[in-house]
Amino acid sequence: MVSEAGEVKLKEIATKITTIEKAKPKKATTKAKYHSLIIPSIKLLKSLHISGEFIGLILFLTALYLPLTIFIMSGFVRTLPRELDEAATIDGASGFYTFNRVIFPLLKPSIATVTIFVSIYAWNDFANTLYIISDSNKWTLPFSVYNFVSQYGTEWQFVFADLLSVMLPILIVYLFLQRYIIEGMMAGSVKG
Repeated sequence: MVSEAGEVKLKEIATKITTIEKAKPKKATTKAKYHSLIIPSIKLLKSLHISGEFIGLILFLTALYLPLTIFIMSGFVRTLPRELDEAATIDGASGFYTFNRVIFPLLKPSIATVTIFVSIYAWNDFANTLYIISDSNKWTLPFSVYNFVSQYGTEWQFVFADLLSVMLPILIVYLFLQRYIIEGMMAGSVKG
């Protein structure tokens, strides 16, 4: 049994904890941040008169996935030895030649990784495409699945055939670029 003084003390502690919890700033979730981004972007695209066009979708997706691209590429470039630049400069190579002949071939694994990630993300992007391109005649290939689905029934044989055709382009991109990704993973795994 808790005494009256002990009960008062527990109430004081509970009140302090509740006050502290209420005073903590609430962190916005990723979804809240995203939704605060999409509305101004759509308004901007509408004011530029490219809201229902492919160029509007391309510009929006470019802006959306550019941070990921910069993050991956800058992380990979930081791992390249600075001595490569210096050796090329000592040999008399210009900056353009050094980048084209020395640095760019070493960037292939990171470029392949970025290409695969961004391609898959953009290909599977449903909501942004729906928001920006509302005309069903301009929908992208992944939206074609909805031509075979209605409230009265679903033509499953057509849905699965269409899913196979929708999946094929991204699978081909992955098959061509997978060796670069494996090369990049192996390059960073062994020192020396």
